[in-house]
Amino acid sequence: MNTPGRSPYNVIIFVIIDLIMDFIFYAKVREVERLYIPKFLLLSFLLDSTIILMVSLTINTIFVIYVSRELHSLGSNVNSVVLLIFTILSSADVETLNILQSYDFFENKFSDSTTSKIFWVACLGIFIEDIPQVTIQVLYILAVGYFDTITTLIIASSCTALTVHVIGRVLNITEATRSRRLIDADENNRLTE
Repeated sequence: MNTPGRSPYNVIIFVIIDLIMDFIFYAKVREVERLYIPKFLLLSFLLDSTIILMVSLTINTIFVIYVSRELHSLGSNVNSVVLLIFTILSSADVETLNILQSYDFFENKFSDSTTSKIFWVACLGIFIEDIPQVTIQVLYILAVGYFDTITTLIIASSCTALTVHVIGRVLNITEATRSRRLIDADENNRLTE
């Protein structure tokens, strides 16, 4: 999983920038009153950027706390401060946990169960955070009617995050399918010999 040319620092910077852009948009979207449909409608509840951000952060944080027992039991090659930083960053984007595994921060690998859970929580994040945020941002641009520098950066960040997350999930599925086929082919070869 350690991709040449892909540094864990790039991923960390991307996660931090995406989180900062989320908070900037949260502050900026308050300027447009029309985006706030009366609160009794379910749509407005689902399309409130505050709710989306808080739900996403809460789900990721609960999951990271749940997985943290395994993180500490793996035997770390890195000091506890770095582990704490990754734990906090994982609350913003649960895929950050994959950096710890990909770049050999631990003596052992995550269990298959934990790797699977990280995958599914990351998939859930696409539907809970990424898609609704891009939708709200498009509604914001339509309501305001113009692009400014900050809005452009925010939308570029969200679209990039959504694209990276979707492509990453597709690649994970492809890799898992390919690995499964190789295991099945090896087992069939052993049985036929």
